[in-house]
Amino acid sequence: MIAKLKELWHNLCKREDDDMIQLSEHFSIKEAICHDSSNSSKPCPYCHGVFIPCDTLLKALEAFRSNVDAPVIITSWTRCQIKEAKMKPNTPSPKSQHNYGKAVDCYVNGVGAQILYDAAIKVPAFNNGGIGIYVKQTSGRDRIHLDVRDTGKARWGYISNKEVSIEEALKQSK
Repeated sequence: MIAKLKELWHNLCKREDDDMIQLSEHFSIKEAICHDSSNSSKPCPYCHGVFIPCDTLLKALEAFRSNVDAPVIITSWTRCQIKEAKMKPNTPSPKSQHNYGKAVDCYVNGVGAQILYDAAIKVPAFNNGGIGIYVKQTSGRDRIHLDVRDTGKARWGYISNKEVSIEEALKQSK
């Protein structure tokens, strides 16, 4: 039975019209599934594109998009634990909010870290959850991690793959 469900899910995830299956007004299932690290248009080879729905995150993302008034490009949403461990072999986190479908990594074209951060803290679910700023890492653009954890606020930043305070990341991004 599980093998059959995996096969059905895999077939769903490789359809060409997946971006048409909307989870909300601005976000599709294709953005939410666990992706292959080497090709984001393909589902993860380990879990076949698992997706864990989280209504709180989806509503918060819509509010965040409204605050930045521009399309939000999702780079990572749901991640299976195998992908998480392969992405971070030295520091895998079984508590990663991505593993529970409660986190996204994203950016907005032409929008810097301070504006992203300001837009995020206006959303109560993100202000009370996790916010991380990644200053112009590999993509050359500022990215933000947003999550709706229920364990309290968490804030952090990364500059050149080195963890720093959120304040330092925001200062460096200017």
